[in-house]
Amino acid sequence: MKKVFIVEDYKNILKGWGLIWEADGYDLEVIPAFTLEEANSLLDQGIDFDLAVIDGHVGKNQPYNSGGLIRRIRATYSVPILATSSEVKTREQMQKDGCSEVVDKMVNMAVVNKVVEILGLKPSQPFPV
Repeated sequence: MKKVFIVEDYKNILKGWGLIWEADGYDLEVIPAFTLEEANSLLDQGIDFDLAVIDGHVGKNQPYNSGGLIRRIRATYSVPILATSSEVKTREQMQKDGCSEVVDKMVNMAVVNKVVEILGLKPSQPFPV
């Protein structure tokens, strides 16, 4: 089972992504963090994951604030890091800080599909007809 560490402050977005992966039959464990503090605490605990998905603006009405977290993951883990933001400038800065992939999270299904692509996931059950 692949593990994806997702830092996203909007719980409904993260819940929606998880429901889609589950409904489509992907064997994927989601490790959520809803704040930068929670994300850093999980990293302090030495969590294991295959992909990090990081929001550029963690917290309501925040400026770009996930650079430190991205640099920490890049320095400690050898995993792909997917930047998610609706702002082009934020995604560009996230790449400079160490993200290997970027996606506009406001594009319907973009994050869901990119995670599947990066991890090379195949459904564990046939898609219902």
